[in-house]
Amino acid sequence: MSIIVKNLTHIYHPSTPLETVALKDVNLRTEKGQWLSIVGHTGSGKSTLAQYLNALLVPEAGRGEVSVENYLSRPGSSQLRSIRHTVGLVFQYPEQQLFAETVFEEVAFAPRNWGVAEKDLEEVVKGALREVGLSESFLDRNPFQLSGGEKRRIALASVLAANPAYLVLDEPTAGLDATGRKDLVKLLLSQKAKGRGIVFVTHDLEIALTASDSILVLEGGKEVVQGDPEKIVQALSQNPVRGLCLPDVLELAVLLEQGGWKVPLTWNQRKLFQSIVKRVRKS
Repeated sequence: MSIIVKNLTHIYHPSTPLETVALKDVNLRTEKGQWLSIVGHTGSGKSTLAQYLNALLVPEAGRGEVSVENYLSRPGSSQLRSIRHTVGLVFQYPEQQLFAETVFEEVAFAPRNWGVAEKDLEEVVKGALREVGLSESFLDRNPFQLSGGEKRRIALASVLAANPAYLVLDEPTAGLDATGRKDLVKLLLSQKAKGRGIVFVTHDLEIALTASDSILVLEGGKEVVQGDPEKIVQALSQNPVRGLCLPDVLELAVLLEQGGWKVPLTWNQRKLFQSIVKRVRKS
């Protein structure tokens, strides 16, 4: 069972002076228990693609195909509800997702909508909060009065409470400090270990390389390269993508290689350092 995208094209404002091709013949496949990162600069089409995975956007006739666990995404299809239950989408800005007056009502909304009995809601909500590292003391608080990091965790808990098979997260590290990014990645890796599929939409190539099983790089709505992190490193070191910054360690490795040093093209600081020390000792 998987998410499969075939030849997907999306055009904003077609047949007008504002016509913009946001996606052009994009393909991807990911499974439960895998981490796929969709990487690109602002305007690359990655957020548009994320909305197709949750059926917020649906392919128009002749512009590609999206299927989720054998549910086909089509305009007016009765299967769209099943897709939205299967794939949970966490928006880039939690304020776009939050609406209730209390954390309890916020997190309870999705499972209630999917038919969880009222008598079971409290335990479902508490369980979702535990998964994102928040205590029951948050239940009666107003989500709009929480910190940015707490709002992001509540938004994630509200999606987890519906028990989706896949999590799609649009720029989830935006506005987080280094500790916040590290904690979020740890949380998502724990979800992956439970068998959930993770689709991580980001411009942060370092996180993508560190956590992903596979990576799709977009530029101008088109696929640049797709594959495992090692393949991505090889491709981007030879053909940089506009607006996409290599991690500092990888950039140093590329410069050393260009200078004639035989070092691995790696984003791992320890691995690069050990390679340099080994070379120096031999010289």
